[in-house]
Amino acid sequence: TDTIQGDNKKTQRQIGQNALKSESGMEINMNFYVDATPDAVVEIVMDPIGGDILRGAGSGALQFVWGTKTDPRLYGTYVINDGSYNFTFQKIIERKFIIKSGSSVFFRGDPFQANLNVDALYRLNANLNDLDADLAQRAGQTSIPVECILNITGELQQPNIRLDVAL
Repeated sequence: TDTIQGDNKKTQRQIGQNALKSESGMEINMNFYVDATPDAVVEIVMDPIGGDILRGAGSGALQFVWGTKTDPRLYGTYVINDGSYNFTFQKIIERKFIIKSGSSVFFRGDPFQANLNVDALYRLNANLNDLDADLAQRAGQTSIPVECILNITGELQQPNIRLDVAL
C-alpha cells in the first residue's frame, strides 16, 4: 500500500526537504515509469487526525521522479476500479463509502497537489417515521432505501466535498 498524506502541512514541509541523500556526495536521480494494475492498492490519507482514508485498486500510467537535488514528483492518472472512502465527521460519525468505478486521481508533479475526481456511495435504509410520520403512513412502509452520494473534487489538500441524497 502506497500512502500520501494530504492534510498535514508539517508533513508536506518535511517531504519538501526530503531529497535523497548520498554519502559520497554523488548526485542520484531516479525516474520510474509505473504501469499500475488492479493488483496494487493505493491509499491516500485525506485527514490523518480524523481518519479519512481513500483506498482503491485500479490502473494507470504513472511516472515517479526523485533525486538528491529534487523533491519527489509524481505524474499521471490513476483510475479507481474498486475502492472505499472512510468518511468521518469529528470522530462522531464514521461511514464507509464505496467508490464508483471510473473515479480518478490526477498527479501533475507535487503529490500533495493531486487533483481528485471521486464519486462514492453509502447505502442504507432510512426510517420514514424519522423523516415524516405522515409520509410513512401514506406510503404504507416504515423504511426506504437511500443512497448518500459523496463527490470529492479539486486538490488533495483542499478538496471540494459535496454530499447528496437519492431516494
